[in-house]
Amino acid sequence: MLNNMEMPFLIELYKKEELNRISEFLDFMKNMDMSQLYDGYKQLRDIEAPKRQNPYFVDSHNGIASSGSSSTRREEHLALALFNGSRANKEFILPDGRLIDFIDYQTPLKAKQSDKGIGKVDLFGAIDSRHPAVVELKIKGANGSYADSPLHALLEGLAYCAIIEANISAISSEAKTKHDIQFSKGAPALVVLAPENYWINYLTHKVAGNWLPELLKMANQLSNTLDMEIMLLAMTDAGFEMGLDGASAKLTGDCHLVSVESLATSL
Repeated sequence: MLNNMEMPFLIELYKKEELNRISEFLDFMKNMDMSQLYDGYKQLRDIEAPKRQNPYFVDSHNGIASSGSSSTRREEHLALALFNGSRANKEFILPDGRLIDFIDYQTPLKAKQSDKGIGKVDLFGAIDSRHPAVVELKIKGANGSYADSPLHALLEGLAYCAIIEANISAISSEAKTKHDIQFSKGAPALVVLAPENYWINYLTHKVAGNWLPELLKMANQLSNTLDMEIMLLAMTDAGFEMGLDGASAKLTGDCHLVSVESLATSL
């Protein structure tokens, strides 16, 4: 049993500083023990995951940020823009032709304040109105600064998938009541999503190395072992307006979804 000062292995893993050092995350990934990663997922899912008594889909999520007249939280506002796009019946088409709707944002996972290291799901998705999806969203900073690395994003999303899978019965019941969606059983899909310039920054950085094949191999191994769909997606034409002063964040581009692998081949 964890005490309040300890974090689950998978949570602690994605928070390691090496994962966000451009010159180090590839070597870190190559040296990871995949069996330890599988066990960490199952441990979090089966034993360590918090069990919320409060709702996952919060009624106050109305698509409007509480940022006031300014904000540096571009990731949150992009999530809101995507959520508002779904509410306005915009179709987001996955590379294989399925649809994904963004039915919630900043979905809470903690059961109590002392659930150390556990954050919120950036976007909660529904694929073809039946399969749950954890969307881990990344975006460059306003000044062009690098966001968390692709490895960090994958492992953070993986940890949140374990918590969602542990609580899928309660979440499915809420989805049926609040969104009229009947979720399928099993692990949620994991979607690592970012505008194309996020991925291009990492793909073309001279010291990052050839990290994409290694990340795709890891994603494939995780998918096969944990029976989980994992997608790495880039958004082209991903312009958006921040939602400030009570206005709704909104997309200004078409926001087409493509695989990162296909993006990489076009560079």
